[in-house]
Amino acid sequence: MEKTRGIRSVKVLKFNGGKLDEEDDAIAEEEPLSLKIFGKTNNSEIIIMRTPGNDIELVTGFLYTEGMISSSTDILSFEEGDNEIIVRIRGNPTNRQFIINSSCGFCGKNKLNEIGRVSYNERIDINVLVSLPIKLLESQRIYHVTGGVHGASVFNILGDLESSAEDVGRHNAVDKAIGKLVLKGEIPARRKVLQVSGRIGYEIVYKASIAGISFVTGISAPTSMAVSYAEAIGMTVVGFTREGKMNIYSHPERILID
Repeated sequence: MEKTRGIRSVKVLKFNGGKLDEEDDAIAEEEPLSLKIFGKTNNSEIIIMRTPGNDIELVTGFLYTEGMISSSTDILSFEEGDNEIIVRIRGNPTNRQFIINSSCGFCGKNKLNEIGRVSYNERIDINVLVSLPIKLLESQRIYHVTGGVHGASVFNILGDLESSAEDVGRHNAVDKAIGKLVLKGEIPARRKVLQVSGRIGYEIVYKASIAGISFVTGISAPTSMAVSYAEAIGMTVVGFTREGKMNIYSHPERILID
């Protein structure tokens, strides 16, 4: 199998039809990224377990959603090595050191971030929301080969794809997608929809709110904290968006139905 970043070929034993056969199989890569952040007066080092690829976007999105930068102009420089990125920023990194595994976007936080209610005025046609899961799937190259990664795509309210990413960590995929918007200077993303491939946890809604995204929709269910947080800040959250169906969990008044 040709080597593709984010995908690894392994030998597996497949049981089928009552017999075992050794075959090549494709699996999603998961490797540690050493992120060294140099700030104005202090430094920090963080290990992020992620799928290699779009690492600059991942780091940018992470720095933005963690509140270490407010735009791409706060990033002074990147130095990219083998599973290592050194970034210099105008301000200072968060004063904590921890390992972010591929299932936890908020491991190591001492308390939940609190922000005030956002005034979301955008409206979206329900038919646009219905179309997004298929468009997300069409953008997932690694998933089609391995079946082992999460996807996150950002669309405008007309359903046009603007940013997409994949990773073994759902929060990493979101950071990558948001990071692309930050690098393009398209934050805050008021007239945007975040579509994710799995469940909608609090960390997904929180990261979307930091980016100013108006709608979050997922193929699977949201968690109770995700719904409560979205309701409190004025964001619309939609779950089980598949096969022309969906559940609207918060602020349904912003979805236009013929």
